[in-house]
Amino acid sequence: MSIFDGIGTIREFYLDQLEYSNTINEPDFLVNAAAQVLKKYGGKNWVPIIIKNIGNIGEDKYEVIGNSFVYAVAKAAKLEKILCIVSNLLMKQKKYPRYYQKKFFQKSIYQLQTRMK
Repeated sequence: MSIFDGIGTIREFYLDQLEYSNTINEPDFLVNAAAQVLKKYGGKNWVPIIIKNIGNIGEDKYEVIGNSFVYAVAKAAKLEKILCIVSNLLMKQKKYPRYYQKKFFQKSIYQLQTRMK
């Protein structure tokens, strides 16, 4: 088992599994317009949301930590599932932060490229 298992993996999550504790600062008209375009062209977010696990073992609860605009658009579009990148860097980046960040993003970009083919 690699130390990189689970870091930077791209998966689909149900919208109700995600939480966002901050307020979204983008204007409502912009979020709603983007939501209409998203629904019109297939209802799939191609810019993934970055999330971290906040639930106990066995619980599927995640917090949005990046790309909150995409989360707001997906919520306004009432999507059932959205693409997310699971970030587990917090536990592993203390010793070699740049190394893990580079591996995280390399793996994420590769997975996005293979999904788009």
